[in-house]
Formats: sequence, C-alpha cells, structure tokens
Amino acid sequence: MEDDPELHCAFEVLYWCGLRSGEMLALTGDDIDFNRGVIMVRKAISKVKGFYVVSTPKTSTSRRVVQMPPFLEEELSSLMYAKGTALDERIFPFMRHKMRRHLKEGAETAGLPQIRVHDLRHSHVSLLIDLGFPTPAIAEKIGHSSISVTFTYAHLFPARQHDMAKALEIEGGMR
Repeated sequence: MEDDPELHCAFEVLYWCGLRSGEMLALTGDDIDFNRGVIMVRKAISKVKGFYVVSTPKTSTSRRVVQMPPFLEEELSSLMYAKGTALDERIFPFMRHKMRRHLKEGAETAGLPQIRVHDLRHSHVSLLIDLGFPTPAIAEKIGHSSISVTFTYAHLFPARQHDMAKALEIEGGMR
C-alpha cells in the first residue's frame, strides 16, 4: 500500500482517526482545517440502489470534528499538496472495493488473517480503550449515537482488569 500514497493515507486516516470508510471517502479539501489540525466530518458516501451518493453522515452525532495526530496531519497535508487538491475535490477519489482489494492482497502477502476495512475503526477504538481513555470520550470521538454502542467493545475492557486490581491493591495498601 505504501506504493500508493492516496491509499496508504486513506488507511492511516481510518486507523488513526476512527472514521467510517464512507466518511473518509467523502472528505474534500474544505473538510480539513490544518490550522486546528482537525477533520470535520460533515458528509459520507454510501451506495443507494446501486449508485454512490454523498449525503449526511449516519447519525446526527456522526457530524463531528476529529483531532488528527500531528504526524497524520503532516502526511495528509503532503498528499493534498502533491495532488493539488481543491477545496471541493475529494481527497481520496476511489471507492471501498479498491480498499478491500488492497487490504486482502496485503494480508495474503504478509500471511495474516483477512480483516474488513471497517475493522480499522474497531482497531482504533481498541487502541483508545487500551490507552485508558474513558468510554464517553471514545463514543464522542468516533460519532457513536449512544455510549451503549461503544460498549459493544466491552470484551476489550477485561484486559484492563488486572491493571485495575493492581492499582486498587496499591491504593488499599496505603491505608
């Protein structure tokens, strides 16, 4: 994927920002604010009756502002500059099938199990959980309409149970 800067950057945005693929594919130059380092999620591409359409995101909470890590901001800025991306032009001018194909080929080449493009969003949430961020903050960042949706990742929280018990032991031992 590194041979294709657009595709590589698209996968980086999915993983490091937790966007849905339709949200990422709909991004245009005016959705990026490099002064603040943010992506403004205001639209999404979806397939309706066999045709791709740009519409509002999945839910009202899906309309959001997502802070980019600085390294991703630099990568996205470089890509857009190299391409001369106009404000009204899509940054990633391809569809999901290209992403699925490259992800499948990459997994096969590396001898890894297949994953879906959407699994990069799940990986982002898993990373945030592992880093210890609170569930409400994660839900807001990724545009979940309800915190209960974010709790579908609850199977990842038990990995933190040992750390919690250890912290409680230390706290309790201070009495």
